Amino acid sequence: MKAFIRYFIKYPTWSNTILILVMLFGVLALLNMKSSFFPERESKNINISVVYPGASPEEIETGVIQKIEDNLKGVQGVDNYQSTSQENAGSITVEVLEEYDTDEVLIDVRNAVDRVNSFPAGMEPPVVSKRPAIEFTYSFAIFGNVDLATLKKTAQEVEDELREIPSISQVSISGFPATEINIALDEETMRRYQLTFPEVVNAVSAKNRDLSAGKIKTDNEELLIRYEGKNYYAKDLQNVVVRTNNDGSIVRLMDIAVVEERFAEDPQRSFVNGKPAVIIAVSKIYGENALDIADAAKEYQENFNGKYPNIEAALIDDATESLRGRIQLLLENGTIGALLVVLSLALFLNWRLAFWVAMSLPFSFLGMFLMAYLFDITINVISLFGCIVVVGIVVDDGIVVGEQIFQNYEEGQKSYRAAIRGTLQVLPSVTFAILTTVVAFMPFFFIDTPGPRISDMSFVVIFVLLFSLLEVVVILPTHLAHSRALKQDFVKSKIREKFDTLVNYPRNKIYKKVLAFSMKHRSIPIAISIFFFLITVGAFGGGIVKTTFFPSIDTDNFTIKIELPSGAREAQTMEVLNRVEKAIWEVGEELKESENKDESLVVRVVKNVAAMPSGWGQAEAGNANVGNIQVFLQSEEVRTIPALTIANMVREKVGPLTEVDKAEFGSTSFFGKPISIPLMGRDLSELQEAKKELKEALQSITELRDVTDNDPQGLREIQLELKEKAFILGFTPLDIARQIRQGYFGEEVMRLQRGADEIKVWVRFTEEYRSSLDNFDNMRIKDIQGNSYPLTELVNYKIDRGSIKINHLDGMREITVEADTKDPKAQVPKIIAEINEDILAPILAKYPTVKTTASGQAKRIEKLSAGLIILPLAFVLMFFLISLSFRSPLQALIVVSLIPFGLMGAVWGHIIQGMSFNVMSFYGTIALIGIIVNDSIVFVNSFNDNLKEGQKFYDAIYNAGITRFRPILLTTVTTVLGLFPLLMETSIQAQFLIPMAISVAYGLLVASVFILLLLPVLLIYLSKTRNAAYWLRNNEWSEPEALEPAIIEEEMIKKYLTSDD
Repeated sequence: MKAFIRYFIKYPTWSNTILILVMLFGVLALLNMKSSFFPERESKNINISVVYPGASPEEIETGVIQKIEDNLKGVQGVDNYQSTSQENAGSITVEVLEEYDTDEVLIDVRNAVDRVNSFPAGMEPPVVSKRPAIEFTYSFAIFGNVDLATLKKTAQEVEDELREIPSISQVSISGFPATEINIALDEETMRRYQLTFPEVVNAVSAKNRDLSAGKIKTDNEELLIRYEGKNYYAKDLQNVVVRTNNDGSIVRLMDIAVVEERFAEDPQRSFVNGKPAVIIAVSKIYGENALDIADAAKEYQENFNGKYPNIEAALIDDATESLRGRIQLLLENGTIGALLVVLSLALFLNWRLAFWVAMSLPFSFLGMFLMAYLFDITINVISLFGCIVVVGIVVDDGIVVGEQIFQNYEEGQKSYRAAIRGTLQVLPSVTFAILTTVVAFMPFFFIDTPGPRISDMSFVVIFVLLFSLLEVVVILPTHLAHSRALKQDFVKSKIREKFDTLVNYPRNKIYKKVLAFSMKHRSIPIAISIFFFLITVGAFGGGIVKTTFFPSIDTDNFTIKIELPSGAREAQTMEVLNRVEKAIWEVGEELKESENKDESLVVRVVKNVAAMPSGWGQAEAGNANVGNIQVFLQSEEVRTIPALTIANMVREKVGPLTEVDKAEFGSTSFFGKPISIPLMGRDLSELQEAKKELKEALQSITELRDVTDNDPQGLREIQLELKEKAFILGFTPLDIARQIRQGYFGEEVMRLQRGADEIKVWVRFTEEYRSSLDNFDNMRIKDIQGNSYPLTELVNYKIDRGSIKINHLDGMREITVEADTKDPKAQVPKIIAEINEDILAPILAKYPTVKTTASGQAKRIEKLSAGLIILPLAFVLMFFLISLSFRSPLQALIVVSLIPFGLMGAVWGHIIQGMSFNVMSFYGTIALIGIIVNDSIVFVNSFNDNLKEGQKFYDAIYNAGITRFRPILLTTVTTVLGLFPLLMETSIQAQFLIPMAISVAYGLLVASVFILLLLPVLLIYLSKTRNAAYWLRNNEWSEPEALEPAIIEEEMIKKYLTSDD
């Protein structure tokens, strides 16, 4: 290693070449890196979709879903599967285990579905696909004084044009039903013409088509024979011949039916600020750049206005605004932190030495960006946070090497020799300190972290440290050897000397005295440490430290979900939504006045009827009884009131919604509902009784609100039973059900591909006929001879409630009960523990067929806990590396024993900042461990080096403290100053990262004190323990330094070097 370092110092061109190349390619990599809000993750979900027109939820469940679920059992790589059976369709979501490749599991799942050979007739083939990891990026609405058909046509043109933009691949539009051709028959007219449904269906199907009839091959050419009779529009289908009578007269479709092109009877609609609109959403998938996509979509939207008459486009939401804000926030904080680092270095060291030490920052970070580009790591809030965390460690490594070189130079060595000797003296301690820090951050690569992937932070920290190791071994010594900072003619100015005296005051006038006192009165720091430990434990036990699973993060928008009783029509849903929207605007105006603002705090209101929200203003189709309103607010620079508070004000303004089954006003968590309890079982009656009792119990808990479930009351349905007469006449249940289905549900004749639209052609009774129960009673049912009978002569029926949706979890029927917390800072773990013990346990005992499992935030935490098994392994490896560094397991044990004090500092930091301790705080403590160990290792190595130089035991400890005071203080100051702007942030962008920053900053502050004062005391107690053991063996006391591993190692080396062997 000495020859290696000497070579680079002798030939500085190599060091400069490495520096220039790494920084050049690092800059190029940084300019070409992709960006995303959170780190990108490959999709781990597989979707199985089935369509069975006219089928009830029970038919979908028993005839389709259960058969597929039976085959999914035993498929390797499947974590769990959830299914939903509803009218006409069903779906299964398969979640793949993290360690399995989704594409390989997809093949096995597809094979499992293909093995089902008894799907019901009339069902469309199942579609099995990997759900893409889509991240909503940008959405806007188009609206104007035009009809919905024109809006839809324009939206489709916009979709095509957006897809032509190279950076955009994912575009979706919503806010209108599908287009269809409806052939509406009147039963009286059918009877007059003596026509049946099958005749009409067959006529349209047979005569509206294109056919190829072969070829005629002449001597000169081939002629293709074709019949082109397919019509694509309703006006052309009217002329289809249904029957030719014996007298030569023709019955056309227009004679017996109303043929019209219209929107399907799906009532889905969207409105923006009260105006009918179509929502256009642009998204990104894995590997795409969110900022480029948003910029392109925004430019298109801005150029849209004026292009179409009477239609304009308006922004709904730009997801990258928050991303840009967080990136800008972290870049500003990082820049301020870096400047403070350089300033601190310049204050504590001479400015030339500070400059070269600070050069490790751009070199290490640009080297990391080069590796991040190669490993497809994006610029995101997690990776940028890692940049801030690691700044102090990088600087500390540079300080250790730089100061050691400078110290050798001040002792009279030439700059060349000082650089070599100083680097070699601290190289082992710096190397092991970096390696242990790398190990401390390694667990994030193996933990299935809920929410964003924290491993990007580890990637950043690890590669920054590795490049910093290269810098302090190769580049820093070279530059210091050739820098004026190490020249004999360097003379300090009087101002600098006075400033150095001021800077060194804490060490010379305070720390020296406190350290000497602590070493003399060792019981005092031990007692203070125990007291600090006990009050921290008491703070946890007494509830002073609040804990929750995930931090409460404010947003610039919230969603209000409304669900009326099943069977309610869209007009009823719209009336409730309009009432809520009115309250939203009123609250916005009231806040405008009370907050003395120029504009309303409410910017946009997106209202979706017969739809559930899917993000960024868009909605997925739902039943007529559901709807939602997405409220977009002013940014945090304008608004000081949290979104949840505004949502609660809207709730109070609206008042009781007695006609509504379910109403949710916003949510307190970005990570899902805090309370989510799935109940599973095969006995539906017990399951529903358990659900009822659980909901009632949760509603009685004062900390909770919006208690809901996913088991809505079903539609009222007409349940048929055949009379004896029907069987006598030869009717079967299938005969009667098929004729009723043809008239009321309709029969799909064909599908016509018209541009981007797939137009379904339906034959059914007129809407007027289908809206009357009397018409249903008098419907005529025909037998095979053509005789017709009133329906009521053939069947009895009753009207009862059926199922609207049936959910399964891992093959069992499942009902999930969820609730939100009134206070975003509520202690969710405590509430869940009380629910499990006082409410859920008695219910499960009462209903033995019902069981539960973790869900929602609790499931995320369960997955995290399962992955934490890697932490003990990481600690063992860290302990092993520290032991190798010291050649003493006992010294390594002392270093590890200091970790809890840093964690206690993190806890008190949350108390001071008024924040709950959560998962993000925990991530911060893991990062903190690496920094604590780094400082501790270098301290103990400094003590060992002092012993090797011949210092007495107590002098070696004392001088190690004095030597390490400034570097430890610098590491703490630089890290805390780098995080300080983030700690003081009140913006939305900062809330997610503040818990991590609190853990690192406060933990490091407290740990630094214990490293400087408690570590020397622990080393003394360890020495006394060794001496006591020596006395027991030899009946005499030894000089304390003689029993230290460093001295024993030195003696062994001398012995072997001087031996004759």
